[in-house]
Amino acid sequence: MMREVKFALYHDDCHWCTATEKYHGVSVREVSWNAARTGRDHVVCHGLYELHANGRDMLEAVIGELKQDKRLHIELAEIGSNTALVYSRWKSMKSPSDAIRAHSCVPLGSVTIENGVENYRVVTPDENPIGELLDTINGMGNVELKKVGKYTPEKRSPTVLTETQKEALALALEHGYYEWPRNVKLDELAEVKKKSRAAFQKLLRKAEAKIIPQAIKNAVAL
Repeated sequence: MMREVKFALYHDDCHWCTATEKYHGVSVREVSWNAARTGRDHVVCHGLYELHANGRDMLEAVIGELKQDKRLHIELAEIGSNTALVYSRWKSMKSPSDAIRAHSCVPLGSVTIENGVENYRVVTPDENPIGELLDTINGMGNVELKKVGKYTPEKRSPTVLTETQKEALALALEHGYYEWPRNVKLDELAEVKKKSRAAFQKLLRKAEAKIIPQAIKNAVAL
């Protein structure tokens, strides 16, 4: 039997917690799980993070402030109007990812950070004492248990997009079609693909119908 555990952590001295608490509307998703190696008195952590904000100006303000922190090494991989991809490396006395692994837990999905709080989902064998994990994590800040329950894998139907559907979605995303307000009109995208507006709209809607329902289910379940 496996259990799913959800908990939130206000992580002391975490630059992502500080940034999302200071800048309203900024959220962070950990793309790669922190790789960490232990030194004599610290852990060196590094990872790839996706930032979301209300506009490029806010993204640049957050990244600029982080780069001023001498404790961090920040590299900007990509930036758009509302999202950015950032590589971060820093030293810490303790790492939540190390604690999760040490207690035989497996991360479920990505760690997300918003409003100054890190959000975790892990799976653990039923015999593992959850209290020991939470006690260890609590030593890094303030932890709040959100859920403990039976782990039930989600039943997912395979989402298979055709190459033309992938291209249509990528084009729409790249040109800001899904932003608000939209940065491009449907007929302008159709013109890029040398299709009629009706034909491109049909192509895009079919692609959206394959991915949006599951995306909504995943978001609601968080």
